[in-house]
Amino acid sequence: MKVWNLDSQQHIKVDHAGKVHFKCSRGNSSKGITLTWRQFFNLHDIMRDLEYFERLKFISLGNQVWFQHYRNEIQIYHSHPSIYFSFRKANWEKYKQSVHRSIMSFIRRELIASLSRYW
Repeated sequence: MKVWNLDSQQHIKVDHAGKVHFKCSRGNSSKGITLTWRQFFNLHDIMRDLEYFERLKFISLGNQVWFQHYRNEIQIYHSHPSIYFSFRKANWEKYKQSVHRSIMSFIRRELIASLSRYW
């Protein structure tokens, strides 16, 4: 498992199965959302072409999970149950600039390592 901190309250963890956990902690409580590696790759594709999706408020990542870009707020949202992760503006910029790319590399390495065990 690897962790990337966006700030003192928001962080992202990736487990060895390639699941990406977006978490926000406040005090003793924590909330967030988990993406499969396929949903994360869908997020990657959306981020690459985000300027073309500007008019869309909700973009599906698959299995009732959505990327929301609405009223200057960026969220990853699961419609059932209603759980979400909201990026703070500075954290979204940090995520786009460096964290996302680092997570993508980590997942690719982990997936290749896990798949190579079966070859």
